[in-house]
Amino acid sequence: MLRTRAPRLRLSASPSRSPSRSRTRAVSPRRSLATHAPGPLITPPLTPNSPLAHSIDKGDDYFYNYTSGRWLYNESQQMAVRHSPFNVEALKNAVKVRTGSPIKSMEKKEGVFNKSFMCTLEDGRKVTARIKNPVAGPVHFTTASEVATMDFVRTVLGVPVPKILHHCSRAETEDPNAEFIIMENAPGVQLDTVWETLTYADKKNIVASLVDIEQRLLTARFASYGNLYYKTDVDEKYRSGPLLVPESVLDPAATEKFCIGPSAQTSYHEDERGSMDINRGPWKTPEQYLSSIAEREEAWIQKHAKNNIHDDPVRFLLGSESKEEHIASLQQYRSIVPAIVPKDAAARASVLWHPDLNLGNIFVERRNGRFEISQIIDWQGACVAPAYLQVTTPVFLKYQSATGSFVPNGIELPKLPDNFATLPQEEKEDLQARHRLKMLQKIYDLKQVVPNSIPNQYVVTSPVLAAGRTWKDGVLPLRLSLMDVAVRWQELNTPDKPCPLQFTQTDVEKLNISEARWMELHDFHDYLRSAFGIRSYGWVPSTEEFNKKRALLGEVVASLPTDLKTAASEVFPRGWWPFQDRL
Repeated sequence: MLRTRAPRLRLSASPSRSPSRSRTRAVSPRRSLATHAPGPLITPPLTPNSPLAHSIDKGDDYFYNYTSGRWLYNESQQMAVRHSPFNVEALKNAVKVRTGSPIKSMEKKEGVFNKSFMCTLEDGRKVTARIKNPVAGPVHFTTASEVATMDFVRTVLGVPVPKILHHCSRAETEDPNAEFIIMENAPGVQLDTVWETLTYADKKNIVASLVDIEQRLLTARFASYGNLYYKTDVDEKYRSGPLLVPESVLDPAATEKFCIGPSAQTSYHEDERGSMDINRGPWKTPEQYLSSIAEREEAWIQKHAKNNIHDDPVRFLLGSESKEEHIASLQQYRSIVPAIVPKDAAARASVLWHPDLNLGNIFVERRNGRFEISQIIDWQGACVAPAYLQVTTPVFLKYQSATGSFVPNGIELPKLPDNFATLPQEEKEDLQARHRLKMLQKIYDLKQVVPNSIPNQYVVTSPVLAAGRTWKDGVLPLRLSLMDVAVRWQELNTPDKPCPLQFTQTDVEKLNISEARWMELHDFHDYLRSAFGIRSYGWVPSTEEFNKKRALLGEVVASLPTDLKTAASEVFPRGWWPFQDRL
């Protein structure tokens, strides 16, 4: 059944050899860290791109529940955070009132955080009615910020996004008894349905169109860091502060109704954080923002630390960690915040950015003989944050290779091998196809990422990304990133001050061993997921697949030698099998 060879997993307390890395080693990016700004850093599994159309007269439970897949472990918890009861008839009536036409049919599409009902009206028009799932973020603030953000980028910056026809961010104030948004449908087709069929020229045009749109976002420089809202949706204390920096060229009349309010990011509200008295902003400086991440986690870990459905599965295999270990590392992180925040004004600038620019969130259509972006959807989770944490290469443009080839950094262009002309035709075609993919990323990076990059980008951003997730991912990613900061201290922003971080040779060796173990376990886990066709957090697309996978995994475990399972249980007392309930 398994056609590829599994990575070797040693059942010992530590690898037989640790990497030969010293305190003065070169620092390179690790897979252990998230790759985007603070917030919901790990993306839950995505549902299929082509959901079935469903009749408008389905029972209410169908509308309430998640029906686009199953989870092989922690399923009841995953389903619970996607259960959204609401008054279905009242939502249909709200669509009728706002559009002037009854609904003829509805098609349900489920994403990570919402249920979208694609409504075809009796007069032929199409609109979308979207219900927020609990997992999407805090009540009121998530919807309120998304609606204000979409209005701002559409009317002030000229960014093509769907027009909001009506919304409700306070569930108790309208009859559907749920947070919802009614919006116009995006014209064109989703990019994920055509991307693989487009010519290289078409793809370059789309990249150029995307850069043009994002450049409009960068024209708005905000006076603080947090989330964008209508003034009427937040407490009065947030309304009086300036929205934009004094030198802003945007029309004050067009921006008068907006303000920066507290963070709507899930990381500031999930689990018990929502009821805690913690600093959610808005923040006046990047230093305040970065420090609040650790302050938030320290307070929550001290009082409430517990497992979460979106914990890294490998975390449970690395042994237990005390609250004190986490808090100590978070305090170390706070001590180096002044050194890892850039001084460059452009890098520090508070900017708005799309939080999840994947192929499914981009709509395109052909105009004047070329493909261009018609609209960008799903602005839920968009925040106002430092530019150096926001501007990154979209996932769909990042070149990925199993052969180890890569896109060079900076202004250096990808190159074909020197012996390209002498290679067989089939190999030439493969290399050319890969080269085009690299060039697409490089075209984007040269126009967006390189102008907004800073020295030691990975070293100064990885602690920020790790600090907000130590209890989900374990404290190791943060400790490794702190060690990298210590190595590069003289190259950072406060070289005249002594580094507050101290790592002995023994500390370094222990971290090297832990990192090697972490990579070994992740390789093994990724292999299992790939071999059995399982997505993140054990998600599978149907009950049929759920039953097949569960039976197959059960057979695999049962077929393993007893002594091997016993040895694994001794090394990993909290459970060695990754696909099991943890909550």
